Amino acid sequence: MIHLFMHKNGEMFDYVKEVKEMDRLVIMRFHGEIDSLTIPVINENMKKKRPEYDKKNALLDLKEITHIDSAALAMFVAMIKRRKELHTKVGLVNVPAFISNYLEVDGLKPIARIYENEEEALKDLA
Repeated sequence: MIHLFMHKNGEMFDYVKEVKEMDRLVIMRFHGEIDSLTIPVINENMKKKRPEYDKKNALLDLKEITHIDSAALAMFVAMIKRRKELHTKVGLVNVPAFISNYLEVDGLKPIARIYENEEEALKDLA
């Protein structure tokens, strides 16, 4: 478990369930609301680990997200584009229908790697 997304008292932020690091992959499991209020905190915490994370593929588990706004979608798109520049990959798994619809409407589905399940994602990303 990474302390990157924890309050000083040791509790995880409300929107991050788990962060798991592997040799070539970082898995981030989000839950709750991801929006313009939480994005700055996520970005700030990710910057602290950027040199390390930039060398790894990333898998974002969105199964337990209950709300997402355009700021969160923009963060995902920026992450995907940055990974492309760095020749690493980012994937999405357990994408709720409402997020899939947003990606479709915004024309982002073709650039997002969306996996049917974590096993499929691990084969490609780990």
